[in-house]
Amino acid sequence: MPKKENPKNPLKKDSTTDFFLNFITRQKSEQKKDESKQTTKLKNVDDNLKVTDKAYRAVYHILNSLNAFLDRMLQSNLSIKVLSFMLAIILLLTINGSITNIFTAPNGGDYLYDVPIKVEGLQSDYDVVGLPETVNVALVGPSLDIYTTKISGNYEVIADFSTLGEGEHTIELKSEGFPNDLQVMIVPQTVTVRITQKVTKTFELGYDFINEDKMDEKYSVSVESMEHNAVEVQGSQDDIDRINSVMATIDLDGVNKNFEQDARIHAYDRSGEEVDVEIIPKTVKVNCSVSSYSKEVPITPTYTGQFASGYGLENITLSKDRVRIYGKEELLNSINEVHVEIDISNVSSNKTYERLQITGTENINKMDFDTIDAQIQVGSTTTTTISDIPINVINNENNYKVNFASGQDKASVIVEGTSNMLAGLTSSDFNVTIDLENLKSGRNTVKVNLSLNKGYLTGRLTSPERITITLERQ
Repeated sequence: MPKKENPKNPLKKDSTTDFFLNFITRQKSEQKKDESKQTTKLKNVDDNLKVTDKAYRAVYHILNSLNAFLDRMLQSNLSIKVLSFMLAIILLLTINGSITNIFTAPNGGDYLYDVPIKVEGLQSDYDVVGLPETVNVALVGPSLDIYTTKISGNYEVIADFSTLGEGEHTIELKSEGFPNDLQVMIVPQTVTVRITQKVTKTFELGYDFINEDKMDEKYSVSVESMEHNAVEVQGSQDDIDRINSVMATIDLDGVNKNFEQDARIHAYDRSGEEVDVEIIPKTVKVNCSVSSYSKEVPITPTYTGQFASGYGLENITLSKDRVRIYGKEELLNSINEVHVEIDISNVSSNKTYERLQITGTENINKMDFDTIDAQIQVGSTTTTTISDIPINVINNENNYKVNFASGQDKASVIVEGTSNMLAGLTSSDFNVTIDLENLKSGRNTVKVNLSLNKGYLTGRLTSPERITITLERQ
């Protein structure tokens, strides 16, 4: 079994110390051999040996202590880092010639991107058009100055309007807070701007939800009240003209019960980009209720325009025909369907529609989706006549008894459409009405109004468009 080293022994032997031990041992051996030959000089030799031995032992202890120190240092990560740093400093001094050159030599370059422009000296009733929000800045100079500048951020790019009035101006941007040893180049250095008088306009205030995806999908939110329904917006005439909507953004992150919130107000253009204007007030207090009620309803297509002459709807396919809606139960109970509007103006062949917006959602808080796709098949049309359609009376607020002239209490309609769509058509697919609003008792001539419940069909009255009625008080 090998003998263990004594961990308490502070001296660690290496090849250097062994060399000195062997050297001393050899010297002693040689001195003993000489003792028998030089008995007369024994005393002097012995004195010299003691001095030499002491010197060797002193050297031995010094070298052994140095070796132990180096061993401990190389076993410490911190010591290695300190040693590496010292060597790096020595190397830098060797290359640059002196410590001064490291901090003053213009030996680097870098960029600062998207530095905001600080506006100074602009009168409160003026607005500036054409000034970019940010610029880029090029820096050349000592690397240390560049590094500390980027880390600290204690710099500014300034647009000074203190001496300028209304009109178009070319101004030079200025830099502040950069070290004197750096060369600073702003890109662009000059900009052409227009200073205009601020315009104030009142806008109706709407609202929009943000972070709706961070709310549990079983909940929906409705806005019960807003502190303001309109706000004033100040800005240049150009910016005011760009505004399409002013919206309070209501944050729904994590909501699961009724809440009150100070919503931030933003102005947007038609593309949804925010317009940089002053809004008074900047926030609005909103009260919102949270509901977990939902139900599924069908999606019904409605049509605008007319097919090209001789063509009509053969078939329609929706990518989805039902949608789940969320909101207050008492409001959703009256909603039995939602709609998508399809423009068929001058269509004469099959057509695909993408991302049709679902409408009829005024009392709905949210839906599983809000757009669908549709495909229509178009065919040649024919005509048919539907007779004996009852004429309905509307707006009979005085509860008159209505007497129709002979043979005018029914309507006839000629309808155009594809054979497939005309099949099974009945009088219930038409709504023929007369309006009694503002009419007095006695004999009256009224207009007959026709509407088709199937928007993809076209029709016209073949019976008289104006009829005679007599109104009697009951």
